[in-house]
Amino acid sequence: MASPITSSTALQPDSKKTMPATIPPLHNFVKLTSNISIYTPDASPPAITAAGTKPSTQDPTTILFCAWLNAHPRHIAKFLAHYQHRYPAARIILVRINTQQFIFESEAKRKQDMEPVVAALLAGPPTTRGAATDAEDRLLVHVCSSGGGKRLDPALCVWPPGAAGGGRQAILVGIHPVLHEHGSAEYGDHLHGALHTAGA
Repeated sequence: MASPITSSTALQPDSKKTMPATIPPLHNFVKLTSNISIYTPDASPPAITAAGTKPSTQDPTTILFCAWLNAHPRHIAKFLAHYQHRYPAARIILVRINTQQFIFESEAKRKQDMEPVVAALLAGPPTTRGAATDAEDRLLVHVCSSGGGKRLDPALCVWPPGAAGGGRQAILVGIHPVLHEHGSAEYGDHLHGALHTAGA
């Protein structure tokens, strides 16, 4: 007759078995501030992307992702996984915002918060070919809803006039209306003017 399972044997975990560690979302992003993080890909870009295509000279080298209001890291990670899959050689700058910052922060504080983003954009992405020139730096800006717009607007305001040179390319996607002195229809022109871009 088999011996009954006692409470001690039923509740004791098997010491030889270990649970797989849970990888937190955005674990491969480095925090610059409490609201700004940056992902830097491997130094050597793959010859074939995870999507099965060859990297293009038109692919973005930097992606600025301004998340929506109170966005959860797990949900942000799903968006950014798409970009990491499609553009594995691009660095990603993530900017977040919460309700308190959206409602109560002054314009001066918002501009101050975005200074590290502007500094990172001006520094250009790391590359195995040496320092990227403006012409080699291709920027994709993804702005989510009014929260993301609330971050992009002060970034454009603190961008040094003429600092971008003449060649940096930028594409702006995902804009929603709202904000400050710029309507949604004006954002493309404003980004174009601020960055001196082609194709914004």
